[in-house]
Amino acid sequence: MLAFDIHGVLEFQTTNEQVQNYKIDLTKKDEALLIGGQTLMWVRGSSVVRNFTYESTIINAFFVTFNENNVILTDSQRKNLKKVLVVVLRDQLRVYENQGKCQTVTLPFFVKKAFSFENGIIINKEPDSSANIINSSGNANTSAILQSPLVNQFTYNQQQQQQQTRQLNSFLSFGSIIPTSNQSSNEGNFLTLLDPLGELGSIVSSSTTSFSSKEEIISFPKHSSISIAVAYNPVENLIVMYHTRYLSRSNKNLTNPTSTPSINRKQSKRSLSMASEGSSLPASVTTPSASKIIDDADISKQFRFASGSEMNSDFQSHSSSYNYNQPHNNHLFDSYKLRKDIIFSRITTFESAENPENLKIFNVSYKDKESVVICNLKDSAIDFFIFQNSSNSVSMPTFRSTYNLKARDAVPLNNKMGHKGYIVVLYDEHNISLVNPFLGIVTPPLNLLDRLPPIKSLESCNESELILLCENEKHYTLHLALTPQNQLVQKLMEMMKYLSSAYVYEYFWIQWSLNSSLNENNNNDWETYITTLLSLIIPDNTKFEMPLQIKNDVVKLKT
Repeated sequence: MLAFDIHGVLEFQTTNEQVQNYKIDLTKKDEALLIGGQTLMWVRGSSVVRNFTYESTIINAFFVTFNENNVILTDSQRKNLKKVLVVVLRDQLRVYENQGKCQTVTLPFFVKKAFSFENGIIINKEPDSSANIINSSGNANTSAILQSPLVNQFTYNQQQQQQQTRQLNSFLSFGSIIPTSNQSSNEGNFLTLLDPLGELGSIVSSSTTSFSSKEEIISFPKHSSISIAVAYNPVENLIVMYHTRYLSRSNKNLTNPTSTPSINRKQSKRSLSMASEGSSLPASVTTPSASKIIDDADISKQFRFASGSEMNSDFQSHSSSYNYNQPHNNHLFDSYKLRKDIIFSRITTFESAENPENLKIFNVSYKDKESVVICNLKDSAIDFFIFQNSSNSVSMPTFRSTYNLKARDAVPLNNKMGHKGYIVVLYDEHNISLVNPFLGIVTPPLNLLDRLPPIKSLESCNESELILLCENEKHYTLHLALTPQNQLVQKLMEMMKYLSSAYVYEYFWIQWSLNSSLNENNNNDWETYITTLLSLIIPDNTKFEMPLQIKNDVVKLKT
């Protein structure tokens, strides 16, 4: 059941100091990204595929596919998209392709958080960081800076909006208008990137919604089956839930001859001799815009240096630089001229005095329902907010129910076996359980006292692999039995899906999975199936008049 100790595997590649306090993201089976401070490790199986070190702290790293046209794709079309590794630093992105190419995307602001979604990247920039870059670059003697066409592209014009006084919402008053802070709204804090060679887009509010200038995204839907994003307003200590709606560009707009410069990027090559004809990227790429026409005469030139260069890796960056010695203009980044990619519509809000760093928030879906799961890691409490999604992408989700569990931590159970809506819950330092909030299914705790050291937290889960961080500061991989290997048992369980209700089928499957994970029948799928079936058919308080010692020749078990 215990697969391997990831921390021990990495010790032959790096020192313990380099991998302390790292987090693990399981990207697929037997593949993970380890992020710790300024170091990123790409692990496949028990070996390190690549090791990157940067001069600045890594904000986030993930694999993503870019859908530059922001159009709806089928599963087969999405499989044809090229997946790349994106490393998000404070003021730039590194995009690594499978062929060894690296693109550096320089940003005219500082990044606070970044998320992947099915069409690209969501960027939550630091409020007023565009202006801060200007102020911090004012000293010509200390500014070694790189030209950024994106800075030239927009002008910064922060407008004060009229204060709005609204009645404070009661807890979970769904669908009503909620108060905004005294700060000015700044929609330019939420940005999108659908193409590393293209220009930035924006997340805008609906006509009935406004953003606080300090608001930050803490959860964003990764897939189209999920539609609710969650943000935090530190000024008013509010957690805000938004419905996300994606805007697509038409084909005629994609061929618009009017264009603007794109984000600045640097071409990176392997230090080894691997260059081939046609492999180099153009120095600049012009990307058409469907939503704006910029007058070049109104654009002031700005330059800055892209920090966070990569070290100790098999890539070397080659870029030109420019020494800044001119006074800066007050105009830098006009978010209102960005292409609109996503619309946020507020669903509800409620007060939370908890630091968002102590909250783990994610979404799970089941059929036409969606649940926002909020884990309070400090108070060891998990809240579920369940919504009914509409078949119309424009319509808002409808609140259905909420309940909570007393547990330390949780992660979504991402599996491809057709069993949706499950999460793995850590009750205490030794017990985990599987929960389906939509069906109300909670399995008995799986006790790991004899198998693992005391568990500190749950890191990541993908398919049947679960990463746990124990109190000895080591990570362990736990294999969960989610599907039978025996084809007969597989068919029998599939038949139950059509012969019974969804609840009965899911309940039987989850009990089988738990029994199989306990390994009481030596991974014998057939014996585990019979054990599960009998345990559900025979009531717990059943008393037999005489001991049954007869051996059943069919199931090969003593009944």
